Parts: sequence; C-alpha cells; structure tokens
Amino acid sequence: MGWSAHFLERIDSEVSELSIAFGDYLDFIEASVPFRGASSYIHRKVLAKHEVAGTLAALSDDSKFFGFIHATLASRGYIQWERQRPNGARST
Repeated sequence: MGWSAHFLERIDSEVSELSIAFGDYLDFIEASVPFRGASSYIHRKVLAKHEVAGTLAALSDDSKFFGFIHATLASRGYIQWERQRPNGARST
C-alpha cells in the first residue's frame, strides 16, 4: 500500500519544522531528564549520524536518521507513534 499525498505533505512539513529548529530540539532534549535504556542508544545514533554528515541537508535522504529522530522523540513522549503511522501500516 502506497503513501497518500496528504501523509507525504505532512511528513515534509514536519521534517522542515524539525530541521529549522534542530539545535533547539537537541538543547531541549539534553536539558531534560537523562536518557536511559533504548532511548539513550537511539539518541547516540542520532548524534553520531549528524556529526558524521555535518549538516541536516546531508542527511535529507537518510531514512534511518529520521527514523532514529522519530524513535528518540517517541521514546521521550514528545510524539506518538500511532499518530504518525499511515493507514494500513502496522506497528512492530
């Protein structure tokens, strides 16, 4: 099942918003309660990928990077997985 145009537009919008304020999000997350368990591992993956790439633009086609960001934010309670899944997609 393909992605709907509406879903893809929403993702584009959310990625744009995220990339504009990326540094602010990192500062906020770092100042929050320390990462524990899986969220710590995922957070380190985000930082490592960003450090290697140097810019968010260099990561614009890296679906794993954005998957790690999504997982980090979801593990911290900032977004909800259910809200982000397209129709017909199943959680694993």
